[in-house]
Amino acid sequence: MTSTRPAVRRGHRPDDHAPAPAPAGRGGAAAVVATVLVVAGLVPAGALPAAAAAPAPAAVEVTAPAAGEVTAPVAGEVTAPAAGEAPVAVAGAGPVVVDVLRSGPDAGVTTVAVADEAAGEHLVDRLEDQPGVLAADLATTYQPAGTLAPAAAPDPLLDQAWHLADVRAPEAWRTTTGAGQVVAVLDSPVDASHPDLAGALLAEVDLVSGEGSSAHGTFVSSLVAARRENGVGSAGVAPSASVLPVEVCGDAGCSSAAVAEGVRRAVAAGAGVINLSLAGRSRSTVVESAVRSAVSAGVVVVAASGNDGEPCGGSTTACGNPVMYPAALPGVVAVAASDAAGGAAPWAVHGAHVALTAPGERVLGAAPGGGYSWGSGTSFAAPVVAGAAALVRSTAPTLSPAQVRDRLTSTALRRPWPAGYGAGALDAGDAVSPPAGYVADYGRAGAVVRLSGEVLRRYEQTGGPGGPLAWPLKGTTTLRGGAYAAFEGGSVYWSSATGARAVRGTLLQAYGRAGWENGVLGYPTGEQVALGRDGGLLQRFQGGYVYWSRATGAQVVRGTMLQAYGRAGWENGVLGYPTGGQVALGRDGGLLQRFQGGYVYWSRATGAQVVRGAVLERYGSAGWENGVLGYPTTSTTPLRAGGLFAHFQGGSVYWSPATGARVVRGPLYEAWARTGWENGRYGYPTGEQRVSGGRLVQSFQGGTLSVAAP
Repeated sequence: MTSTRPAVRRGHRPDDHAPAPAPAGRGGAAAVVATVLVVAGLVPAGALPAAAAAPAPAAVEVTAPAAGEVTAPVAGEVTAPAAGEAPVAVAGAGPVVVDVLRSGPDAGVTTVAVADEAAGEHLVDRLEDQPGVLAADLATTYQPAGTLAPAAAPDPLLDQAWHLADVRAPEAWRTTTGAGQVVAVLDSPVDASHPDLAGALLAEVDLVSGEGSSAHGTFVSSLVAARRENGVGSAGVAPSASVLPVEVCGDAGCSSAAVAEGVRRAVAAGAGVINLSLAGRSRSTVVESAVRSAVSAGVVVVAASGNDGEPCGGSTTACGNPVMYPAALPGVVAVAASDAAGGAAPWAVHGAHVALTAPGERVLGAAPGGGYSWGSGTSFAAPVVAGAAALVRSTAPTLSPAQVRDRLTSTALRRPWPAGYGAGALDAGDAVSPPAGYVADYGRAGAVVRLSGEVLRRYEQTGGPGGPLAWPLKGTTTLRGGAYAAFEGGSVYWSSATGARAVRGTLLQAYGRAGWENGVLGYPTGEQVALGRDGGLLQRFQGGYVYWSRATGAQVVRGTMLQAYGRAGWENGVLGYPTGGQVALGRDGGLLQRFQGGYVYWSRATGAQVVRGAVLERYGSAGWENGVLGYPTTSTTPLRAGGLFAHFQGGSVYWSPATGARVVRGPLYEAWARTGWENGRYGYPTGEQRVSGGRLVQSFQGGTLSVAAP
């Protein structure tokens, strides 16, 4: 392709690899063919095979590159625009188009045609001073950065997709396959009829007039989310994610206006990740502004670094390792490529802006018409990383774009590569489930706190500094059988038996009063849970539960007390929330815990029993556990006519609405039992036991019982 924008201003140009023969299997050195940005135009960063040869641009002779070559425009050459596309400018020649990104009621990207470059520069200067204009710049065009070989037979090809094994995607799939994530693919059209993309595609957003080849967009989309275990072809890195196809590339490339508007549309449609498999040497402030807004909105933007990485020599100008865009824009995850042997691909653009590397040579993907082909280029490395970003987001949806980038780079596999290929090779398995050695430093106000392992992973899952835990105060610290870190909003505790759990607020305070991990509660086994009654909270620990409500505060319930509480229906039962902690009693080593609706008593001889209501009041008037009744041997139990009873070591308490609560014990209780208790002719007791004439006497609804005093 030829440059469509003056090199003196931006220096964009296309970077395409020529199609390579489809190999019979994995391995072997395939021809490296890729597409990189064109002056005044962006192009997908990977070249694609077409069903028929596309006509050459008017007034330009196009020669297919030899294997391993990268084509470049000749200075001053002009590519004719495709039908329906706006013209682009070359210094001193013809009309010029200006991209304008606006905010407010007229938000969006529009284009304005002017007579020549001087007029365009003048218009840009004027527009940048107008209210509501976020950015204005001369239009540019990008090109795909990879080439595809002829389609292979549509047989199951997962074992030939070497790139999936290289990034350890199958290990990541044990944790997540990306369900619920949306990855926007800004590219050429996508073949929606391809069986490996069935159920993966959302409704396409078409920003390009006219029909273009669907090869590049189909291939890239399949690398992201081709369906897994469907009996056809291969699989994407995030095989359960959804792809939002946004058509921004035509046969002449990908205009900066379309790319910027495509980024806007992707954000508006709810994409969590945007893939840009396109590259060029020109930096468009319109595209930059759109990307900046996307990142600010929490969207991870991934882009191909380009394919002009090799030193210049001979006739090609697709060389020199230039900085290419949009990969080099701030906030973008720039992706270089590794070759089929696992080494750094020398043709991939590399430099300080590159975040990491992924397979980009002889990569297997879907081809239009239901087939499959091999492709080479950073165009095909970028969607592998975009798929991995979707996997990370599915396990940690609150991570910011910067945190997702840190997760991908900090878990990347370090290889003995030359400088400029980022943190290393993508490891999707570790990115989804970071190993114990996973480390990140958080700094604020000059202080740096180091977090690591599962504690760090849980912190990131809660949202990092922007989540409820806020900023770290103390780094990961080793404890008895585990680790923890302290934060402004709580702490994260980890042990091998329980995993990493966040503990916060008043629940954390109650945990501290109980002795932290060394106390009766041990390590937390679950996260804080919102309860339905009165806005309460619950968190489970190895040794018990912590309950909180606004009326009762945070209280620990454990052991047999917890079991009795559960039998009574937890917080939704008759007891409600606990109002105090467990209390040791003086008699027989017993225990007591108070709740909104009653008390739970425990002794070794009687177990844990619930005493409540009028029965509890009468128990109290009889001296509690230290009185004649001792400890309860049963919980308070309903009876006929709305009555209640509970048995104790020294007697029983019976209550009915008509009679109130009465103690029945000793010989009188035995005599009453022989008549059928409350169901017999005497009914409920109406008075207390008394001594009269050397006998024990007690009145009941049906009469008076009298027995000889012992």
